[in-house]
Amino acid sequence: MLKRSESKTRILTRLSRSTKLLERVNKHIKCCLRCPFMLKYEHPNQYKATGFGDPCSSIILVGQSLHDYCPETPKHQIPFIGPMEVDSGDVLFKGIEQAGLRPEDLYITNVVKCHPPQNKPNEKEWERNCWRFLRRELEIIDPRITICLGRQAESAFLHYKAQTPFFAVPHPSYAMRCGQEKKWIKTFGDILHDVFDGIRTECTWQMGPHSILSKF
Repeated sequence: MLKRSESKTRILTRLSRSTKLLERVNKHIKCCLRCPFMLKYEHPNQYKATGFGDPCSSIILVGQSLHDYCPETPKHQIPFIGPMEVDSGDVLFKGIEQAGLRPEDLYITNVVKCHPPQNKPNEKEWERNCWRFLRRELEIIDPRITICLGRQAESAFLHYKAQTPFFAVPHPSYAMRCGQEKKWIKTFGDILHDVFDGIRTECTWQMGPHSILSKF
């Protein structure tokens, strides 16, 4: 999702630069050994990942962490693509489609870049160690707005005083637990559509948190 007001040459230059910088961030993530709890795996550097999508997106979606690791499916190192037949990623991607967008039109990442065993909730140490990576992703992409998926992501953004406009929505896994997938998909899709319309009309958001949970 490229910024509307930029020239084609400038967009292509920024796209190339952002892609290279994100590749560098990913290399640092792969080499990170800061969390002893995560080092129980035989090859820990294989089980980490940065985000994916448009490196020039105006919107970033940020979740909690990668799904519990499934060794038979390496692609599960991608945020919101997990080992279950139907998971929160399916709900999220349907919400994105509801807005008339594709996942690759956005940039999707997580606060914690590893696979916590059994989808264990994030610990503060993990978030502290990973925040430098997420902060760098935000600096490189420079989104107009960031959407935190769930309270854990929102809590990290508040704690570290993220220098980006952001708001939080319930995590899609919460909607699944409550049997409210269809409602979540429609509501999130409507919100994302409104945000995208705001970006197209050059709407600006102040730094820091914004409230939007009342729509759910």
